[in-house]
Amino acid sequence: MKVFDKQFFITLIIFFSPLCNEVLAATTQSWFFAMASDGIIENSADNDSIENTQQYFSKKGITFKDNILYVEGLFSCEIVDEKETPVNYWHSAKTVSFYSDFLKKYSIRLDNEIDVITTADPNSQCQLPFSEFIKTDNALMLTYKNRAIWYFTDDDVRLNQIKNQKKVKILSESVNKIICKETSSEMDLVYREGYIVTCIYPKTDMLSAYLIFREEHKAEEVFSQLKKSLTLGKNEKINILPDFFIQYNWKSNNNELEIDILQQGGETKLNFRKASEDTIVKRISFPD
Repeated sequence: MKVFDKQFFITLIIFFSPLCNEVLAATTQSWFFAMASDGIIENSADNDSIENTQQYFSKKGITFKDNILYVEGLFSCEIVDEKETPVNYWHSAKTVSFYSDFLKKYSIRLDNEIDVITTADPNSQCQLPFSEFIKTDNALMLTYKNRAIWYFTDDDVRLNQIKNQKKVKILSESVNKIICKETSSEMDLVYREGYIVTCIYPKTDMLSAYLIFREEHKAEEVFSQLKKSLTLGKNEKINILPDFFIQYNWKSNNNELEIDILQQGGETKLNFRKASEDTIVKRISFPD
């Protein structure tokens, strides 16, 4: 009987070990700085520039492990995580309405119930601004110098989107002045040859020029459906609607990319061509 009990006990350990590891792993979660908001309250005396704020939080990753908060390079302390309604947290329906509208500007939803994370000991090392967080819409938020600071987990698509936006902004700022030239806008010529705009992106590779072009023209309906990223050498056709598609074709050993956009309002062709250290972008629009 003792032998059976021992074997049964060993079997239980083997069976449940993976489950235990998963549970323990689930108690550890890392968060990464994503963005800082504009000023929350107008004319606040406690302010700092957006550049200083972003620099302050950029390398301060946050990890929660069990009931311990770790702030990268600074300190760790014990925390308490409690669920509250927004009204209980802010003590005012009017304030809740204000923050709900404020969060919407940054595409973050205020949940009906939020996590309020605070330090277990107010005298611990975890001082402001890391002594209190709220968690809503799978985003971690704290406040610092009249700004909301958001952290996302590494697998959150919003974090990657923000990284891409920052990358495009850096690329745009690093590019020397883009030189563009337009052809005649006379209707006869436009109907025969199209309306052509040719731009030179100095010292810019093709993929970077594409990202910059897309960001600069994303508000224009004809370019709003361009892919957020490209794979070098991959030809593909993207069907948006029955009468709206985008065709991507690579040419000249991937040194040239042609994009054909066909929709009900007409046809637009984009040509990205590598020329020495520059990229030349030609845009041709054909009306119906």
